[in-house]
Amino acid sequence: MKNGVKFISLVVFAVLCSLFICSVKAEGVVAGGYVGKVYMKKVKGEQKGYLRSQWVLRASDNQFVYCIEPWAKIHSEEVYEQKTTSEYTNISPETMERVKLLAYYGYGYEGHEDENWYTITQLMIWRAIDPDGDFYFTDVANGTRISLFENEMTELDRLVNEHSILPSFVNQNYTNSIKRDLVLTDSNNVLDKFNITKGSEFVKAKGNNYLTLKSDSVALGEIELTKKANKYNTIPFVYVNDQSQNVLTVGNFDDLITKVNVEFRAGKINLTKKSNEKNYNDKITLENAQYEVFDDKGNSMGIITTDENGFGTLDNLPYGVYTVKEIKASYGYAIDPTIYKVEINNSTLEINLEVYEKLDKKELEITKEYLDALTGETNPESNVYFDIYTEDGDYLVGSVKTNEAGKASLKLSYGRYIVRQRNGKSGFIIADDFLLIIDENTPQKLTKKIINYPEEKPKEKLIVDIPNTAQNKMDTSLLLIILLLLKLVLGKQMDYENN
Repeated sequence: MKNGVKFISLVVFAVLCSLFICSVKAEGVVAGGYVGKVYMKKVKGEQKGYLRSQWVLRASDNQFVYCIEPWAKIHSEEVYEQKTTSEYTNISPETMERVKLLAYYGYGYEGHEDENWYTITQLMIWRAIDPDGDFYFTDVANGTRISLFENEMTELDRLVNEHSILPSFVNQNYTNSIKRDLVLTDSNNVLDKFNITKGSEFVKAKGNNYLTLKSDSVALGEIELTKKANKYNTIPFVYVNDQSQNVLTVGNFDDLITKVNVEFRAGKINLTKKSNEKNYNDKITLENAQYEVFDDKGNSMGIITTDENGFGTLDNLPYGVYTVKEIKASYGYAIDPTIYKVEINNSTLEINLEVYEKLDKKELEITKEYLDALTGETNPESNVYFDIYTEDGDYLVGSVKTNEAGKASLKLSYGRYIVRQRNGKSGFIIADDFLLIIDENTPQKLTKKIINYPEEKPKEKLIVDIPNTAQNKMDTSLLLIILLLLKLVLGKQMDYENN
């Protein structure tokens, strides 16, 4: 009878794993001392057995083991062969996985150092392997069923059942803006059992139930979380003998690995400058305009500079609302006063912004006058046309007509122009063409006064037609004598009056 008790006792204790891959393939299993005063009973149909809890040990180093054949006997003289748990096929993989976890979280686990945990673990391993059997504690050997270690068994069952629970946010794909925190909250409250084993560069913070991820640049972030056992230096092993009870050593469980995939995305603003206005200067260009981009807090995010086609871009922008403002116009154009507002978000990553330039035009004001020869003063002249051509004379840029005040004005973009007076007051000289240069140094209003002067008339000469005859010669001589005598008489008269 004692041998029967010893046999049942040995069966109760042989199921843990020795995670160390031992080079020795042959091993023995022996019975050790009793574990407290704890009694157990097992029943399955006609099979019955009762025993007092007793250690079962690996012979080579007295490492405790657990029995994994509830109804087999142990023969200490038998030689055992060591196998991995995956090589052992007498138990399904699912059941073996639970058995290994019961062994890990059972005796020796944190808070489970009391030797009664060895008995508790063995009993629960039997229940896992043979769910049709009835395994329970009794008050004495072959006694009455009692409720013993119920809280401990509930706790061990919870630890095993919760072992495979993953953080609630794993095995999902997320998208997030660069330079923005992505906070993932674990509603399962198991994150503290996992370590970051890959992608730590994306982890900004890790708490007991939250993970904060961030990237300052576009990236595909793969964050690997691993629940890893580090209590033992070995994996579990099974010791097998066809003539004796097979047993399991305790050891670390397989790494539990899960992942979080995050695509860190950024937006961009494409800006294209256009102009609907015609210009006559090849130097006027849409190139080198500068638009500064600000976030919603007024921080500068960068500057968009246009190329020769008027195109520029700014990328690597986080999600958000932005304002775009021109700070430097391209040559020949005025600063764009419009402030553009755009938003980058998960559904709109690329903004295509078209802006239209206005030429920087300077005002030419012509004052037209004419000179009055009698008074010596100038007067305004209306209805006088002036034509403005490109310097080469190929294009007529525009025409203006003076008003009653003699004034006319026209706005011109950057360039070199010929100004030509088309008409004027009769009898006055029309002004010569003149060159006009408009550029960035030209004031916004340029004035030009044009005065037309009277034409000069030739002096009239008195022509006396005297026939060339003898009588005429005599008459001419007589006339000269008379004029000479008249001069003498008048001269003497003037001398008399003066005296």
